[in-house]
Amino acid sequence: MPLFFQRVVNEKLIYNTNQFVLQELSKA
Repeated sequence: MPLFFQRVVNEKLIYNTNQFVLQELSKA
């Protein structure tokens, strides 16, 4: 897997995780 592609995937995963955490926090 090209390094650039791996970086994009990682950043997308981190972004999705952050969005999920923010949603859960705003629900609480």
